[in-house]
Amino acid sequence: MRRSRKGSERGRILQGRRAAGSPMPSIVLYLVAIVACGGLGALVGWFVSGAIGLTGTPMALVAAFIGMIVATALWVLGTAIVQRKR
Repeated sequence: MRRSRKGSERGRILQGRRAAGSPMPSIVLYLVAIVACGGLGALVGWFVSGAIGLTGTPMALVAAFIGMIVATALWVLGTAIVQRKR
């Protein structure tokens, strides 16, 4: 009896997925990293905008702007560190 080509391809795909591991830990790690970078960025933005004496809406806008820049910089730094370790 001859094996179908479709069955053997499916077997190789499943083997490759098992070898690569589950993507779930990687997704969870990315979500944790996003929350951490965003939280740290928000704190830095809040401290900076409060330190320069802003209040109310201007403080919120400046804090959000600074927070996004800091969060992006932290994400880029973390990505560079992870890539360097590979």
